[in-house]
Amino acid sequence: MYKLFLALRYLRTRKISFLSMLGVAFGVLTLIVVTSIMGGFARDMRARIRGMTAHVTVVSSVFSRTALIEDWEKVAAEIRQDPDVVAVAPQLEWPVMLDKGPKGAVLIGIVPELEREVSGFAETILDGHPPDFSNLTGRALPAGWTPVILGSGVLGGYRNKDVVFLCDGAEACAAAAEGLGVVNPKDKFCVITADSESASQLKSGATERIADAADWLRGQKGGEIRDWPERLYLALDLLAYDTTKEKRPAKLVVLTSREIPKNAVSEAWKRLEPERRALLPVVAPGEQLREPGSDPDRHLIVLPVKPGPNTRLRLVEQIGHGYVGVGLSATTITPRDIKDGGLDGSIRPTVIKTAVVAAFNSGMNEYDQQIVYAPLEAVQSLLNEKGKVNRLRIRIRDYDRSEETADRLRKMLRGRYDVTTWQEEKAILLQAVAVERTIMAIILFFIVLIAGFMILATLSMLVTEKTRDIGIIRAQGATVGGVLSIFLMEGLIIGVLGVSLGLVGAVLILDNLNPLADWVYLKTGWYPFPKDIYMLDRIPTEANIPVWAAIVGSTLAVCILSALPPAWKAARLNPVEALRYE
Repeated sequence: MYKLFLALRYLRTRKISFLSMLGVAFGVLTLIVVTSIMGGFARDMRARIRGMTAHVTVVSSVFSRTALIEDWEKVAAEIRQDPDVVAVAPQLEWPVMLDKGPKGAVLIGIVPELEREVSGFAETILDGHPPDFSNLTGRALPAGWTPVILGSGVLGGYRNKDVVFLCDGAEACAAAAEGLGVVNPKDKFCVITADSESASQLKSGATERIADAADWLRGQKGGEIRDWPERLYLALDLLAYDTTKEKRPAKLVVLTSREIPKNAVSEAWKRLEPERRALLPVVAPGEQLREPGSDPDRHLIVLPVKPGPNTRLRLVEQIGHGYVGVGLSATTITPRDIKDGGLDGSIRPTVIKTAVVAAFNSGMNEYDQQIVYAPLEAVQSLLNEKGKVNRLRIRIRDYDRSEETADRLRKMLRGRYDVTTWQEEKAILLQAVAVERTIMAIILFFIVLIAGFMILATLSMLVTEKTRDIGIIRAQGATVGGVLSIFLMEGLIIGVLGVSLGLVGAVLILDNLNPLADWVYLKTGWYPFPKDIYMLDRIPTEANIPVWAAIVGSTLAVCILSALPPAWKAARLNPVEALRYE
């Protein structure tokens, strides 16, 4: 205890010791936060790759798309004999050029029922649409048109919208809580009830915020709206903003079992200032309100929806159609064109007319900006390859054993087709993430080393200043080991306090990382984790306890090693030399 008292007393007299402790804390905080983000990034990246990429894939040829599997059902039945295989789904993948969005895309023919068994296809569909090619527009597709499901990045401009839910009564609040699934992460939305609102402004609908809004709605008493123009004005006031930089369709969903009072919408609209009315032309039931010179592309549609058992479906049909029903042309050259035309210039591109029935968002731009799903039979017909596919996607019981399963399938298929695993398909990406994570940890560890040098300098100065005190306690019988332990204890105290402070700070930052990033974006317009670069919607984190323990242990080791030279110098002081000039 006496040694601990001396160590604390010596440290209390040096302000620079506090700076050394802050250096250690900052190093630990930075290391933990960065490694946790990189760990979460690697985890989510692998999960999303597995979600969209089959565990094992049998392809006709990795070198040629024109080589096809002709009797795929027979091959699939053969593959299912492997005990680790859970499901098999066919795909016919073919490159196309689109007339909208990113020009290069991949048209993939699938059987939705089988595709759902091998991938996360169903979970990625936006706006509550069913994971199939059913037409929700209520209109028959033109003859020769093909229904397709787009990646969210292909026609991203059709996805984003502003939605305000105005709830009239308890039943409307409950219906809205269940129907908020129609909001996707890039939409802006707000919920208003008869006497309160969930937010003072439109905000992007991150998954967490959608869930919070739904919980908030379930806790509302849900009174009936008495002053309709006042409530409608609140909604219009939110939506009347300048959209010069981005065109977003706006929709006001009024969930009510009653009729909206006549002229209530126009009265609310006229309460807006004239310059703001010009920003928000309103299309209400039976009326259209527009200031002269207003932008015809920006308009608000007022949608009365009656709460009930089918409310969610009606919301899907009325709100989620920013892109549904859009016509899209794709141009391609079929395998037969390539075989028959050769190089003599007689190849004629094939034009495919499609209608969008849904969109998906996998969270990875590589997929979202390239993939267009269509029914397998339709793609086979378009390419004149009836009954043929070029990929069989396989789901196995344990994806970590994909290499073993792939080896067995190679032997089973006797070299007729190529077999790849999800790790092989994304090997470069996975290796890049792992290397980046390691290099980042090594670079950031230099912060801890710098803090160690600060401890070394601090204790070296302390030994010089306390030479007289060291001489006295040595003259009174203190051993070399006793003096050595005092100064090593000082390094350990700095390390423990710094590590503790860094751990607390890291936990607080990680718990509030995404709200903090959203706040930075709100204040500055800069988002620290760009979604279009990192292919994830939110900043991921992973609390890896072994990694944290390694950071804490290595930091404490650096602190003790940094304290060793000055501690050794203090322990080796000769009492006579130390007190000679006193």
